[in-house]
Amino acid sequence: MSVLSSVYTQIPPKEPDIESQGYELTRKESANRSLRATDAVEITVGEGKNSRQFRAHRRQLLKNSAYFRDVLSSNRNRRSVFLGGEDKTVFTLFHGWLSKQEAAPPYVPNSYSCEPWRSLAAQAWVLGNRLDAADFTHYAFCQFILNCALVDLSTWEFIEAQTDVGSTLRRFSNHWIAWNTSLAQTEFATLEAASLSDQVSKDTRDPRTYHTDHWKLQCSDALDSVCDHNIGAKAIANQRPKPKRLHEL
Repeated sequence: MSVLSSVYTQIPPKEPDIESQGYELTRKESANRSLRATDAVEITVGEGKNSRQFRAHRRQLLKNSAYFRDVLSSNRNRRSVFLGGEDKTVFTLFHGWLSKQEAAPPYVPNSYSCEPWRSLAAQAWVLGNRLDAADFTHYAFCQFILNCALVDLSTWEFIEAQTDVGSTLRRFSNHWIAWNTSLAQTEFATLEAASLSDQVSKDTRDPRTYHTDHWKLQCSDALDSVCDHNIGAKAIANQRPKPKRLHEL
């Protein structure tokens, strides 16, 4: 956990364990049995005893995931998909988002999501990337920004191992690790991005305060970027008195 995490005390109580949440979702799925057979797609996630079946609306899958669009469009009669290599708990996050289509949460200081989003947002981002589900990937990215101060070292190691250089999550991760390392946070010393700490300057800001579009662009590769995407910096600039014109003197 970063040195800044200690200042955040408003942590919501933990939700029931993951299996309990899965049971609730299963009950919700059972309520969707009214879906016509032609509208439903059965998705098996995981293998053997660790697998779980999900039921989703075909049109929702086609609309929100290029992966499912390719798989299902190639055979209009296909009613099942097998994702043996994915994690069923992480897929639960995609399945839940698919049915609700909630807007991505903004970054609010001292505010955090409940589990499992609090711990698994990075894994959800990777899943969304694999499924080529842009809106879900963005949602997961915003969830990660909101909760990143609470994740442990293994999550940052996962990001460096499972994301491409230049991806939004990797860029944000690099900034966060370098920034915290510059504040004498030795927890991140073994991470690749810790070597970027010598690029941190007085202009380096908390990465959570940038607009999410920032991480899609090359300006995010500079740790001391003073681009217009820094929402916090713009707010400060707007508070400065503007020089008066001659006719106003």
